[in-house]
Amino acid sequence: MTAVSAWRRGRLTPTSTLFSGGSGNALFQGGDLASLANGYAVAASNGAGAAAPIVNDTYDQSGEAYGDQLCRLAVKLTLSSVTLGQGALLYLWLATLGLDGTTYGDGNFPIGASYGTQQAFYPGWNPVGVLPVTYTGAAVTVVAGCIDFWLPPGIHLPILGNALVNSGGSGVTLSSTAANNLAEFASYNNQNDAAS
Repeated sequence: MTAVSAWRRGRLTPTSTLFSGGSGNALFQGGDLASLANGYAVAASNGAGAAAPIVNDTYDQSGEAYGDQLCRLAVKLTLSSVTLGQGALLYLWLATLGLDGTTYGDGNFPIGASYGTQQAFYPGWNPVGVLPVTYTGAAVTVVAGCIDFWLPPGIHLPILGNALVNSGGSGVTLSSTAANNLAEFASYNNQNDAAS
């Protein structure tokens, strides 16, 4: 028998089809991203000020972790008339829950505020993904590609940063309408099956 390896939909999300109309794949609330300005970042919330982390710490009966391994993030934005310049990017960071059980990353998201509050700085560690965004034209919905990133075991708070700039080099702010800012993810596992 030969082992066959294949990527399969993970346990964290109900579907691997992004923007299919369901809510289970949302990584950020639209309200978290509304009016997110260039140079600002925001930690994912549940829409009511509490953290909305990715919980990837599922264990089997023997205590072995079997969480998901890979995630794919896609962002769908409705932008007003703008020509994005070179280097127009969105960043994604993961802030791991600390041993104290309450602090994510270095504790800077949020500072003196609830989760979902936009901060005028980026995290001080490397992002897990960088998403280039290319767009020219009138107001239209654009899917800004995907970021694939490895998801270690544990509990991780997603943080999204806006580094969008127009062709003149000025910062671009996301729409103030929550429904115009969608960020969804799907998780995957690589599993081995026995085959003859």
